[in-house]
Amino acid sequence: MTRQLPDQAIKHKETKRFTADTVPAALTKNHDTKPGVWGLICVDAGALDLSIGDPVSETLHLAAGDTGVVNPQEVHKVALQPDAEFHIEFYSLPDNSH
Repeated sequence: MTRQLPDQAIKHKETKRFTADTVPAALTKNHDTKPGVWGLICVDAGALDLSIGDPVSETLHLAAGDTGVVNPQEVHKVALQPDAEFHIEFYSLPDNSH
């Protein structure tokens, strides 16, 4: 699967910044995005692992300044290093409802 946002994708939501202490537990367990919604994991500081699939088929090691794309309805989870800070941006195509 491709690891980039479609050219026409439009950001429609962004989370607050999470740390190892504030990350919701649901993000560290398998979950997915809604149909037609891409997630962009943006690492602001430190590092984290973004695991894709159930069972895991791909793991992206992301450091400060890196991003990782999660495709619509793709099962994934994050594992943070103690110093990690990140936020998530959500994108969809102009004609998709979100």
